[in-house]
Amino acid sequence: MPIIRARPAPRFVVCVIALVAVALVFAGTRAFGFVEWDDQIHVYENRLVLESSPLGEFLRTRTLGYPIPLTVLTYRVEYLLFGLRPAVFHTTRASRSSFASPGSSARARSGRSSPRSSSACIPPWRSR
Repeated sequence: MPIIRARPAPRFVVCVIALVAVALVFAGTRAFGFVEWDDQIHVYENRLVLESSPLGEFLRTRTLGYPIPLTVLTYRVEYLLFGLRPAVFHTTRASRSSFASPGSSARARSGRSSPRSSSACIPPWRSR
């Protein structure tokens, strides 16, 4: 009798399953309001988010004490498009986390940080 060997699932299928699982787990956060942990300084009381500011301020984010320019710029765009709606902020945070997690896992498993291991869900022809 011949031995039947299962082929591993293509990386794309694994990524889609992981993304759907993350979406289902974090779907409930859309109903939450802002939290008092860091939303106050990052979003709803941050003048970089609520007011027009020079680009240099976004790049330095001095008011926070640490540099997170792309995060703050993302919050500003979300505020301009949707206002202060917690569901929008929670949804985009969960989305960013779900796309960043496979890359973090790949780097942790490999013990190195290289462009090839930067994201498990990037097609091989794009990760070179």
